[in-house]
Amino acid sequence: EETREEAVRELQEMVQAQAASGEELAVAVAERVQEKDSGFFLRFIRARKFNVGRAYELLRGEASACL
Repeated sequence: EETREEAVRELQEMVQAQAASGEELAVAVAERVQEKDSGFFLRFIRARKFNVGRAYELLRGEASACL
């Protein structure tokens, strides 16, 4: 349980940090997930076996497909 919460928090922080860089896709990712709950982030984390970096790349891929 604690690992899940920590991974979700890390992914949320990564989304915000990347958006702060100003990159268009990173900002789009942050806008897309801003109202999402922890369950949403957990799906991406589980899909990448709790590798937060890879989970973020998956989020970026989904956001770019929607643009």
